[in-house]
Amino acid sequence: MSSASAAFQVARVAAVVALLAAAAVVATPKGRLPLALRGVFRVMRRDGAVTGDEPRAARVSATRKFVAFLLLLAAVALCLVP
Repeated sequence: MSSASAAFQVARVAAVVALLAAAAVVATPKGRLPLALRGVFRVMRRDGAVTGDEPRAARVSATRKFVAFLLLLAAVALCLVP
């Protein structure tokens, strides 16, 4: 594998991760922890490291869900295209 090909593959993986992170940010309501961090928050609260409740927020709009879905599809397409 050439150096240029390896750099392209690394850039592609970074782009996929960035697209998935952007989709997670768009799909998470304002003022609420992302799903991956909610479990960490519960464990820390149970251990006494954090006091208080997890912030609650309104639901995510259909438009934001659709944008997150499009970002997810873009990440999948980037993974599958050789």
